[in-house]
Amino acid sequence: MNKFRASYSVLDAWLRGDYENAVKMYFKLGSFENEAMIQGKKYHEDWANETKKNKTLPVIFGEQKLKNPQTELKLVVQIYDWLEFVGVIDCYDDPIFYEYKTGVTESQVYANSHQIGMYGLLLTYSDKFANACEIHHYNQHKRSVDVSKVWVTDQLISDSLNFVVTTAGEMHDYLSTNNLYERFKK
Repeated sequence: MNKFRASYSVLDAWLRGDYENAVKMYFKLGSFENEAMIQGKKYHEDWANETKKNKTLPVIFGEQKLKNPQTELKLVVQIYDWLEFVGVIDCYDDPIFYEYKTGVTESQVYANSHQIGMYGLLLTYSDKFANACEIHHYNQHKRSVDVSKVWVTDQLISDSLNFVVTTAGEMHDYLSTNNLYERFKK
């Protein structure tokens, strides 16, 4: 039996109907980085280093003091025997996790996406408590910052679990039916 390893990026592409890229991302069949993504990764790296060194949010986001920040926290959880879920939290400081975003899309758009609930689910299944997520966004073109906050509720976790299981199930079925696991062995 093939095990499906779900991530926000893959499931989001599948949900948007971008099936070809979802499959390519899943099997790591090519690079999906554009200049904006490369620049965003550089900001994330700098911010993670700054947070580790100073135990604060990055200066650009106000240098709020943190207790015990864990940056670039990679978590993997088993949801069902066929389903594993993986994600990387930008910064976790019990009971809040922080997601950093760059570019022109404002934080509120990310606050309304599945990502925050999925990461809340990931933390919950990893026995890490989270009651909120703050999305800190930096628009490097306008040199502006905005922040959104999402409360991690039981309903958000339940909805996110349903989304992950349903969407991963659809994609897993597609990969199995079309023998793609065998064709692109991981």
